[in-house]
Amino acid sequence: MCPAHVAEKIQEMKQALADPKNKVVRVVSTQLIEAGVDIDFPVVFRQEAGLDSILQAAGRCNREGKLPICTTYVFSLSAEHALPRGFITQCNNARLNMGDTHDWFSPEAMNNYFLQLYSRIQSFDKKDMKYYLYNMEELMLETAAQKFRLIDDDTVAVVVNWQDSLSLVEELKTDGPTYTLMKKLSQYSVNLRRHDFDEMKKDGIVDEIVGGLYVSFGQNQYNEDVGLLTDNQWLEETYII
Repeated sequence: MCPAHVAEKIQEMKQALADPKNKVVRVVSTQLIEAGVDIDFPVVFRQEAGLDSILQAAGRCNREGKLPICTTYVFSLSAEHALPRGFITQCNNARLNMGDTHDWFSPEAMNNYFLQLYSRIQSFDKKDMKYYLYNMEELMLETAAQKFRLIDDDTVAVVVNWQDSLSLVEELKTDGPTYTLMKKLSQYSVNLRRHDFDEMKKDGIVDEIVGGLYVSFGQNQYNEDVGLLTDNQWLEETYII
């Protein structure tokens, strides 16, 4: 979902949680819910992960302190559905290696957790940025800028067809980019993994409007429940002439 759509759904959740007629409200979310979302649940279930992620999830449990002590449960799935290999598994292993004697909310526990995690990492400079930035013979600032990623994910932003997003696209085509306009458009964009983006571009689902800005015009390509669909809706249909 694009940010504007996410904000709308979060508001729906808040209204549902505040309505006394609703005895139970269940929300199934990705890790996005941990990123400072101001929402308050009476109980939280979090699949095993790193200590920092678990504490972020716990921050959605009795967030406003209006209830008695509430509980965040950390659970493990079966081996068939276990955590994927990679950094999230490394984070979980670091938490497990801390032992069970810590108050997870204490500064000592967090210090121990990051010691466990980062002691297994050989280098924090995999792209050798120090070579580009501290080479006294030749500073390669442009190369460093191209290689640096604060968050290293290979994604492409695509503006979706939702609410009045296409009117903003037309404004962009007519008047060109401005800070205010691009900020508005960012509320209607989603980040696609490179593989999904390449497939959608090949199928003509996304078009490049100006340099580096892509739009998915198809109204049926954006779903009110799940957001942007990455498969080709036209190819899935069978037509009889």
